[in-house]
Amino acid sequence: MKSVTKPHALPWRRWLRLGIAVGAFLVFATGADAQIVINFDGLSTGVLDPNQFPEATFTRSTGLDINVISNAANNGGSDPNWIVFLGDSPPFDDLIVDFTNPVNNLSFSVLADTDQGVTGQVDVYENGTLSGTLDVNSAGGNNGTVIDASAFINVTRVVVRSITDTGGYGYDDFMFAIAVPALPGWGLVILALVMSVGAVSLIYRGRRGSEQPLLRLRERHGARHRERSSVAPGRQLSQEGPSGAR
Repeated sequence: MKSVTKPHALPWRRWLRLGIAVGAFLVFATGADAQIVINFDGLSTGVLDPNQFPEATFTRSTGLDINVISNAANNGGSDPNWIVFLGDSPPFDDLIVDFTNPVNNLSFSVLADTDQGVTGQVDVYENGTLSGTLDVNSAGGNNGTVIDASAFINVTRVVVRSITDTGGYGYDDFMFAIAVPALPGWGLVILALVMSVGAVSLIYRGRRGSEQPLLRLRERHGARHRERSSVAPGRQLSQEGPSGAR
């Protein structure tokens, strides 16, 4: 019997898995959109370690200690903890926050703001460069003032400075998202190519699958024909009888 050589099947599952793997790698290689909240609530009261949080460092312009204290709600924050500069006096120290990775959607609260009006300023740095300055426009009465820096992208530093409030500031509830860099053009090209090959392989596999019943039918028909053709002539004659027999 003559063997029938089947066309080589493209490894569509392999291409599909490769496409998924490449896509996942490109997404995770460019970072993750992680929401971060730093509110100091899980810390013991006392001196704050500037490197306490892997996402950001907190320092004073004079290099003196920053203190974690409780009772934040009475000063416009979220209980229990917030940070202050104990013993600070005019001219008040600046608060400097440096982010380990660029961040977006940044906001935080200025606490213990007793005076009304503009009582301080916030410098915002994008990718290491000063991009703009926000006013601390306080309502007074220790109600807290939310500083919304969400208009800035890839923020790497904020500095709270020029504080004129009678008692200075405290701080709480730093919220931000780790910035996700855009997928590079070459990454999109690679992903598109791999997924296209996987799709073509899948279509080809589907067509071959639909043709299999017809191929098997043809093979069975051919096998019967070859079997009948291979029967010995003498056997055919004995079955049919002598010529003219009834």
